[in-house]
Amino acid sequence: MASYTDVFENGKRQLLVADDEFINREILENVLNDEYDVLKAEDGEMAYEMIKQNRNTLSLILLDLMMPKLSGLELLVRLNEDPELKGIPVIVLTSDQDSEVDSLKKGAFDFIPKPYPQHDVIKARVSRSIELAEDRQIISSTERDELTGLLTVEYFYRYGNQYDKFYPLAEMDALCFDINHFHVLNERFGIAKGDEILKCIAHRLEKAFPDTGSFVCRKAADTFLVYCPHQENYSGIVERVSAVIEELETAVKVRLGVYSFCDKKLDIHSRFDRAKIAADKIRNNYSVFINKFDEALIDA
Repeated sequence: MASYTDVFENGKRQLLVADDEFINREILENVLNDEYDVLKAEDGEMAYEMIKQNRNTLSLILLDLMMPKLSGLELLVRLNEDPELKGIPVIVLTSDQDSEVDSLKKGAFDFIPKPYPQHDVIKARVSRSIELAEDRQIISSTERDELTGLLTVEYFYRYGNQYDKFYPLAEMDALCFDINHFHVLNERFGIAKGDEILKCIAHRLEKAFPDTGSFVCRKAADTFLVYCPHQENYSGIVERVSAVIEELETAVKVRLGVYSFCDKKLDIHSRFDRAKIAADKIRNNYSVFINKFDEALIDA
């Protein structure tokens, strides 16, 4: 979706009207062109190409469901599967009420019925959809780590606390993944390669903990936290994460601190402090890669 800089570069937000009927395209352009820069497409494939070309400036798509070459529903699926395009809000244009629910399930923001309602109604729905999408974009940009796309630590703790409220009896583990001497990787291979490794690790952690009740964040440059339902064995996950680095034939290793069966009387920060303590105790131990927290570690 368009950033604020892109949106206001020419003084107007940019819209795409995708409809195979010439008269419908003209009606919507006439209604909206005073306030918006309106692009037009006459079939689904043309619309898809225009969306890709203008993905950094488009603020909204007005999408007819019945189009040649690629239907509106098929296009919605494509958009929703593409991380670069799924954030662009879509208003569906349809006379088929049965398709409205299906459109919303596939990612549409809203719908405008055919024949079109009063012009003020169209303008209001367009404006509201853009506003909601931009608000969502702001929230997303503050809750996600810019490099990895994982949750920031602030939102990670917030969602963890929220999950505890809904599932107070769930047995949870606090995990702290650290990379031994990560600075060595940056020095040897460069910062860009180091960033690539961090993104790969983030991706593998997300795949390793796909459950709704699991949360993953990057706390610091080379520290990742996971809050997840209890597991007895994390060795396979550590191996898969470590493989990202082992491919470089370097002695740098991933270590994991585990605080099992979290005591929920402790605040969530303290739970991860315990996981961090466990991880730090094996910082220079190159034969042990997983360490479970024990109260004795605090005094050790």
